[in-house]
Amino acid sequence: MSKSTHPLVEVARKGCLPQINLLRRALIEARGEKGLTRVGRSLAGGRHLVNTYRAAQAGVVNDDRYRRSHIEPSIEGAVSICLDISGSMDDRRDGHRLAPTIMEETMSACVALAEVLEKLGVWHHTFGCDVEHFDQQGWRDHPSKGATHPYRGVIYPFSQNGRMVYDGDALMRFPPKGGTHIATYAEEAIRALEGVNARHRLAVYMTDGACSSTEYLESLRQMAEAQGIKLVGVVMGHARMASEARQHPNGVFCPRGADFGKVVLSHLVSVIKG
Repeated sequence: MSKSTHPLVEVARKGCLPQINLLRRALIEARGEKGLTRVGRSLAGGRHLVNTYRAAQAGVVNDDRYRRSHIEPSIEGAVSICLDISGSMDDRRDGHRLAPTIMEETMSACVALAEVLEKLGVWHHTFGCDVEHFDQQGWRDHPSKGATHPYRGVIYPFSQNGRMVYDGDALMRFPPKGGTHIATYAEEAIRALEGVNARHRLAVYMTDGACSSTEYLESLRQMAEAQGIKLVGVVMGHARMASEARQHPNGVFCPRGADFGKVVLSHLVSVIKG
């Protein structure tokens, strides 16, 4: 993806810069000494090399032929980022007529976060999520599907194989539409990490606030925790929604994309450290 030149993305990007090393350090330190990972092997020297030669002459295998693998720090992380694309995201923060829309603020933060993760070598899946209602009786008849409510997400992928596939400037024009169902965003963020092999897995959803489905969030947090996934709710936009963030798993409030690095990246560091 070419680097976005949109002014809101530039501001969000600059706000993230001071926090990148903190996030990198948190990922590495959380692994401790186990953060040293194998990247290759080489033949052992000295008596081990002599033993290897003798073993080869005798036609047997010397299990001691390789010295300890060369090691270096590695960041093993995976983050899913689910963006609420409902119609309310088209509001302007706190009713300011000239302010960017909440969607623009949130998307700029989303693009900046994806850039940070790519820079750190952290796998990510970034996508927008709309919702659709499916047959409620069918939902009740098939609890094995794992859904906690009779809605499912309609996914708009922004990344593939850990890299953004759409230009950031184009994403800034993404049109909000549809209704809000926060539990679906949380559920899809968790689902995006199922089967992903990483030591640290964060399921992040970004929304503008609240809806009746927040009652499902604690169950979803527990479902995520059982899979070794940490669920994080990011509430963006109106100042009046700051108190709502406390209802979200590992919730945090961030008014603008410009504040995202200082507020949210530092929050993710604390979540990783537990």
